[in-house]
Amino acid sequence: MRKLLKHSLVYLLGDVLVRAGSFLLIPLYTRTLSRSEYGILAIVSLLIVIVATLAGLSMSAAVLRLNPEHRARNESRKLVHSIVLFIMLWALVLGGVLLLIAPPLISRFMHEGAIMKYSRLAIITGCLSGLTGVLLAVFQSNEQPIRYRLVTLGAFGANIITSIIAVVFLKMGVLGAVLGLAAGASGGFLIALTMTGIDFQTSFDRGVLARGLGIGIPLTLYALGGLSTDQLSRVFIERYISSSTLGVYNIAYLYCTPLSVIFIAINTAWVPKFFGDSLASDHAKTSGLYGTALVIAAVGIAGIMSILSPDVLGLVVSREYQEAQKIVPALMFNAVLSTPVWTVLMNPLILKNRNWSITWCAMASGACNVALNVYLTKRYGVNGAILSSMGALLVLNGLVAVRSLREYHIPYRYLRIAAGIGITAAFYKISLWGELFSPGAAFAVRATMATLCGIAALLLIPGCVTLLTNRGTIG
Repeated sequence: MRKLLKHSLVYLLGDVLVRAGSFLLIPLYTRTLSRSEYGILAIVSLLIVIVATLAGLSMSAAVLRLNPEHRARNESRKLVHSIVLFIMLWALVLGGVLLLIAPPLISRFMHEGAIMKYSRLAIITGCLSGLTGVLLAVFQSNEQPIRYRLVTLGAFGANIITSIIAVVFLKMGVLGAVLGLAAGASGGFLIALTMTGIDFQTSFDRGVLARGLGIGIPLTLYALGGLSTDQLSRVFIERYISSSTLGVYNIAYLYCTPLSVIFIAINTAWVPKFFGDSLASDHAKTSGLYGTALVIAAVGIAGIMSILSPDVLGLVVSREYQEAQKIVPALMFNAVLSTPVWTVLMNPLILKNRNWSITWCAMASGACNVALNVYLTKRYGVNGAILSSMGALLVLNGLVAVRSLREYHIPYRYLRIAAGIGITAAFYKISLWGELFSPGAAFAVRATMATLCGIAALLLIPGCVTLLTNRGTIG
């Protein structure tokens, strides 16, 4: 357990740097970009994520799944070289095709024509990000967190430095922000490729590629379905409302990203252990304790961040973006729904080679989100878009949970999870009463409720009190 926490911290520091670039730049961007420009940046960032998903083909999951058995046979290098060389060739072909067909498609569908100007740079950035994700999986599967962090440090530094120079000093606006993302992706890829030591003379192993693609393609479709479920609402907000409203929505969305970053980092450290110990007699019990702790912790952190959102956003964003705090709690709820699906429910299905089950569930929820957005966003604006994602995430959680528990029963502590949700909701509701008093008293109420919310989560996590008092380990 202590090794898991140690590696989680290292991966957390790395993921925070990669993903927190946009979050840390919020004070800069909200004071130099208009709400409309920030909305355009949100769409460009979404395009980068979509291209990165297609370029990587989820082969990072294939590396994580297959590398332990190949390492046991001293064939790890053959696996890594085959997958990385193939994915580089694939990303080159994909990027060339998208550079030709994507800009005209974007200009026809999107309301804001300025988005097309940045689409080609976004495509290149997305391809580099997808390649870097696969290379990072190599370090993760080999339990090399220091190399992982060096890559993320390089990407973070290139992103931040370029963004500050381009946006603040050169006054390049959205283009400067996109150049920052491109610099970060390029820096991370070059560092990761250098440390991986890929031999470009090595030939592909067709058997390895077939198994890798068998894992990666279903998960890529799953990821696209997940993007449709969680992030496609941005497109409907831009199309049916305005890029200015999308700018405010994106501030609230970015405020919620630390929740995902934290638990992605924990899962990054957990996945090798989950697959490596799958034959252990207590594997299901250990996984149940892990899943319960993860969900309770996610709910607790979401509650704390929702309670304190008026104070945090009041400090970091300019006045015209302040209304973002109104939609933070709903987006936090969506973030909690997203986290358990990936980190708790999906791993058992991959273990049982039920990758297509994940895909169909994700595609169904993505279609649900599109249908709900078409109806709700037109009628209820940004609240309709948030409700659409929420409904689709509930569908996804339900479908994946049923399938996952049927394939591999894991004894989660459902009563503890329900108690965590109920207590967090109660503390958040009480925190709203602080608005009846002076600003100082309101902050005191929120700070007290946030503290109690954190304490309650710690008490509910199985074995956490024992671990903190150094009398044993979880389980």
